[in-house]
Amino acid sequence: LSGIHRPVYLIKRPFDHVTNFKVTTDIVDGKGVVDVTVDKEASLTFEGFDFVEKVKGNSAKFIVNNPKLWNAEEPNLYTLTIEYNGEAIKQIVGIRKIEIVDNKLLLNGKLVKMRGVNRHSSTLNGYCETKEIMEKDIALFKELNINAVRTSHYPADPYFYELCDRNGIYVMSESDLETHGVVRQHARYDTKIWGEILAHPDYYDQIIERQLSNVLTHINHPSVVMWSLGNESGFADTITDYANKIKEYDDRPIHYEG
Repeated sequence: LSGIHRPVYLIKRPFDHVTNFKVTTDIVDGKGVVDVTVDKEASLTFEGFDFVEKVKGNSAKFIVNNPKLWNAEEPNLYTLTIEYNGEAIKQIVGIRKIEIVDNKLLLNGKLVKMRGVNRHSSTLNGYCETKEIMEKDIALFKELNINAVRTSHYPADPYFYELCDRNGIYVMSESDLETHGVVRQHARYDTKIWGEILAHPDYYDQIIERQLSNVLTHINHPSVVMWSLGNESGFADTITDYANKIKEYDDRPIHYEG
């Protein structure tokens, strides 16, 4: 099943264009706080539910009184529009707060229970998914009261994250890392050597690229409530280092299936 199984496209853009932006949300004293940073001085418009505010610059802080919050039961979404050099980028935004307090996962200050599944990109067409297949899965999730998904064992199709944003599914976005096969290198199942690839310096750059690609690509999705470093790759000090690298960019909880 090798080959290309995700959409590939070409896009023509001005030489001078927005290459990166980040949206973070918080709830402070009952108000929604939306922080936006952009790598260009752009026009920023944040709107939704009778709220509209426009600013220009590399950053903005939008304060929303009585915000419509995002959660699995009510996935309320606002829209951020970034305009620069003839381009307009639209990003849907869910105002929500994720935190761990006393070893409990809280969303918007309330205890949240995940009823979740692992999901692979596996269909009758191999790894190639249509939008209709992903939409059918989300519909089944909601019908069966499933409110969470782990993208085992690699990031999902970009459209799947959008569906989770719009339909209220909590996502554990997993980076593409599994070295399970290393335990069989001596023709037997030897778990003592499971962490060899993680610990080997030759693989460090490849793995950190996969970790940060997962985070930086999906950092603005409200549905992503935590990151996963990967699956069944043993353990080494580098796992801690990868987690710390992610924390430089984002403060969501981190999981690892060792």
